[in-house]
Amino acid sequence: MFYWYRYVYRRHQLNRKWESSIKMRKPKAGGLDCTDACAIMVDDDGSDSSSTHANNLNHNTEPLPIELDLLVGKGRFAQVYKAKLKQTSSDQFETVAVKIFPFEEYASWKNEKDIFSNTDLRHENILHFLTAEERKEEKQYWLITAFHPRGNLQEYLTRHVITWEELQTLSSSLANGVAHLHSDWLACGRPKVGLS
Repeated sequence: MFYWYRYVYRRHQLNRKWESSIKMRKPKAGGLDCTDACAIMVDDDGSDSSSTHANNLNHNTEPLPIELDLLVGKGRFAQVYKAKLKQTSSDQFETVAVKIFPFEEYASWKNEKDIFSNTDLRHENILHFLTAEERKEEKQYWLITAFHPRGNLQEYLTRHVITWEELQTLSSSLANGVAHLHSDWLACGRPKVGLS
């Protein structure tokens, strides 16, 4: 893990040096503008997180049309459900994950919501956040994210034996996500607040 973290971190350092040298060579009007490049989230596997809903969910004032399907996890502060999000333009559904906090766990919900809402944390190797909702009628707080059918990492590794190639891919993905979270810079060179 340390090796992969160092590899990703050094790659980011080299990218920053390269971009700064290009900016020095180009006139200011033609310099690099990476604000759009940093805002784009690429979803390579074409999963549900790339839906048309993902860009507009945070602006809703009314609860989304979500039907809870199956309890997939339970922790000290919340329960996680596989759920169906109804598409507004058709009768089709999109599979999402809903983390439900009881009324008493407002502080835990707000803390996670604030972290997930930070757009600088978006990355292909980090769970895609869609929106957060206060369900006052049910006295619950919801976090809605992309759904991953393989479940959480601990359960997957408990139930499956993986090959060296799968381990390498998994380690690389994990290291890239952790490196992004802890980095003080985005890939385009713009500064961000790193999580510690």
